[in-house]
Amino acid sequence: MSIEVGEWLKANEFERFIEVFEANEIDGEALLELTEEHLREMGIALGPRLKILKAITHLSASSTAVAPSPPVAEAERRQLTVMFVDLVGSTALSARLDPEDLRDVIRSYQGVIATEVARFGGHIAQYLGDGAFVFFGYPVAYEDAAERAVRTALGLLDAINALRTEKVLDIEVRMGIATGLVVVGDLLGHGDAKENAVLGETPNLAARLQSLALPGQIILAESTRDLTGHLFELNALQALALHGISEPVSAYTVVGERDTETRFEAQKQGPISPIIGRRSELALLRSQWERAASGDGQLVVVSGDPGIGKSRIVRALRDSITASYIRTSYQCSPHRNASTLYPVIQQVLHAAAIRPRDTDAEKLAKLEAILVNTSPRHVEEVALIASLLAIQTHGRYQLNHLTPEQQRARTFDALISQLMHIASSTPLLIVVEDAQWIDPTTLELIEIFGSRIRSSRVMILVTTRSKSQTIFSGTHDVNYVGLNRLGLTDITELIASITRGKKLPEQLIQEIARKTDGVPLFAEELTKVLLESGDLLETLTPDRRRSVVLENANVPCHQVWCGKSKYLPQRKIPGHNSEHNPEWLVNHRTPERVAFDDLGCKKGVCVIGVVVTDPRTFFSFRNATC
Repeated sequence: MSIEVGEWLKANEFERFIEVFEANEIDGEALLELTEEHLREMGIALGPRLKILKAITHLSASSTAVAPSPPVAEAERRQLTVMFVDLVGSTALSARLDPEDLRDVIRSYQGVIATEVARFGGHIAQYLGDGAFVFFGYPVAYEDAAERAVRTALGLLDAINALRTEKVLDIEVRMGIATGLVVVGDLLGHGDAKENAVLGETPNLAARLQSLALPGQIILAESTRDLTGHLFELNALQALALHGISEPVSAYTVVGERDTETRFEAQKQGPISPIIGRRSELALLRSQWERAASGDGQLVVVSGDPGIGKSRIVRALRDSITASYIRTSYQCSPHRNASTLYPVIQQVLHAAAIRPRDTDAEKLAKLEAILVNTSPRHVEEVALIASLLAIQTHGRYQLNHLTPEQQRARTFDALISQLMHIASSTPLLIVVEDAQWIDPTTLELIEIFGSRIRSSRVMILVTTRSKSQTIFSGTHDVNYVGLNRLGLTDITELIASITRGKKLPEQLIQEIARKTDGVPLFAEELTKVLLESGDLLETLTPDRRRSVVLENANVPCHQVWCGKSKYLPQRKIPGHNSEHNPEWLVNHRTPERVAFDDLGCKKGVCVIGVVVTDPRTFFSFRNATC
């Protein structure tokens, strides 16, 4: 669909912004990707921003709502997170509205769904009248499919509110979300009525939960709750008796996103495992911190594969610092890597304890309370940061008609000024987590800040999955610390810490190390699977020490219990680097037993949770969104 932006702006009575759009090189493709953050950065006021976003939603409805489903070669077993969306009171709407007005409402509603689902990588399987059937984890597997589903649902609630008009003041939706194993990809029906089917209990559970939700409510199954950790604020419901499901079901309503500084803290449940095999790397980070604390500012990048322990070593560094210091964390997001300064905005909101439901006056008061008077331009700094957070100051602070370029530069200066003031009185540790998802503007800000800290008590510590040493191409004084995979000795020590000293058979330890390829997170998860599988038998050795032996070395495929594993085989894909190594995409835990019969493994056995049909075949873990 080709869009002429100038003509579109004129048709929607936004012609006064044509020069702004041209100056920012907004073409038809970029138009559909615009967010409120982008429009704010372009210098467009709040009222027009809302109207432009609403017009883009209508445009998206015509361009994406009827997008064809991707071709599917064959049915396959997948772990999916499934979401059902229902428009509340559609029958009453149809009785009250003219058919053409109703059509416009439904098209706008479907356009909102299409936009939000696409933003978080979901797939709309089917529009069901006034509802929609959506899933996450197919056709593309994601390590965070459950999180994406919940974020989509929250985004839908906000977007639906923006659709309300004088004619339709009470438009609301309700949603149900569940996660589990399904078979997806079969084409059912005949002729033009053919559609991709998703078979299993999970879609039924999501539909039942949606039917029980109140207007504006999101209900999660326990399987989805388990996968999202502490990312969201939830309220537990009483056990639900659902039609067609034999056992009572635990479920939760979503209140909103939880206010946490980092994904590591939000997703970590239970005690943190000890850091093992990182003595030299931790010593190097300690040395760089001591230099920074003494006034020799440091910019450090810690890189490594997913699960290698980047966030864990940052936590170890923090725990090792005994002197007084201040820490500030910027958490990048895979869902917001196109949102300007998203990690910075979230950090300021967190530091000021600003909540979405706060009034502008309350937000401004909280912001003023944390900003220090660092210069004669303090009033302007408050105005700039308030504008960054989209806080209306109602004339108390003004920016004196700055151009977008001037406002951007002075906003950078204001943010850096606040941080440098903190560092003038106490050492400052700034952690930038998951920089593989950093937006370009935040990266530019960190680069500029990094160039100014040479004589300051500041350490900027960046974690990233990227192994490239060009993340800060314009900055020369960067220290890179790479984390390698662990050897057998370290994996053995890690396993011992998980088993609390109980000894596993040496062959079993070697298998864990080999199949997890030295990635500590995968080794930790796989060990936990074994301990909870029921296939290990605890015995006493002759010297009265507790030991654990593998009771059944060859466990039938359909009996493998992967209920507590965060990383689970999802889909067979072509192997590489070896003629006998088909890899498996891995995803989050599932509450189901795993049957691999449909993948031709009827004669295979499972060893350490991985199907083996040929002793020459090598299997390894692979993160789904590397």
